[in-house]
Formats: sequence, C-alpha cells, structure tokens
Amino acid sequence: MKLCVFVCVAVLALAGCGCSQISPSAEPWPEATEQVAPPSLPATEPELETNTGLFAVRMEVPEQAKANEVFEMKADLQKLSDDEVRMMHAGGVFYFTIRDSGGNQVNTFAMVDVGISRVLKEKITISESYAYKLAAPGNYKVSATARFTMMEGGVEKRYELQTDEASLEIIPKKHFTNR
Repeated sequence: MKLCVFVCVAVLALAGCGCSQISPSAEPWPEATEQVAPPSLPATEPELETNTGLFAVRMEVPEQAKANEVFEMKADLQKLSDDEVRMMHAGGVFYFTIRDSGGNQVNTFAMVDVGISRVLKEKITISESYAYKLAAPGNYKVSATARFTMMEGGVEKRYELQTDEASLEIIPKKHFTNR
C-alpha cells in the first residue's frame, strides 16, 4: 500500500512539472524596420545537357496493345565512349511518359529518389523496362527521358536525354464467346 501511494505521489509530482507554462516576455518583439533578403546560395543545379555525343537513347514500344492489358516499354541509354565516367541518378535512369491524343499525360510515374552512383568504364548500354495498362482505346504517344548527373573534369553536369516519341494504339479488348 505504501508503495502504491509513493508511486501515485511521484506520478503527480512529475505531471505537475510537465504542466509548467512559459510566460510571455515583458518586452515586446522589436518592430521590423527593414526586410533583409537571405544570403544567396551558390547554384546547386548543374548545367543541363540535352544533346551530347557521349550517349544515345532509344526506346522500344509495341505498335498495338489491348485495352486493360499490360504492355511493356523498354528504353536504352548507350554510352558511346570508352572513357571512365561516374554517373549519379535516382532509383532508375529513365522516366516514362504516355500522352493521349490531346497531349495530356495519362500515366503516373513515380521513382524512388535514392542516390545511385556508378562508374562506367567502357561502352555500355543501360536498359530499363516499364509495364503499364491503359483502359481507353485510342492513339497515344510514348517517350522516355534519361535523367542523370556526371562529374566531368571536377564539374557536375546534369543530363536529360529524351527518346523520340513512339506511337502506340490501344485497341478494344475483344470478348470471345464459346458456342
């Protein structure tokens, strides 16, 4: 019983300590007389390269796919030189885009934003695939964009290389009946 009373008193005492209030200062905050801009930071975004002889990109897309059935696209980034380079990118290199006949993007493409760094020592091809399913029949335009950063001569350069757009026709899924 004594232990129970002791524990209750200790809990109440600690609870009372946690309920203290911070009283406002007697002095008011000084009036702002001048707005000061924050110091400018150095540009963290490296220069964007969109056309380069170091890499080539291409994409494979089926000409047709059925509505509500998964189809797959494949994009390749080909390094054209034997020079050693360090490449940094998100979870993948390619971002895939599907647009309807009105030019509206119809797919949602999320990528894990982890920092992957790899050294490319020779001519190499990096391939990635993307599977998707479209419900509405129609004509679509598909493209993939490789986004990565490289260190060149101690300077960080950001690359954004887009494949040519490919056409994709989604046809209605035919219903088969057994007779």
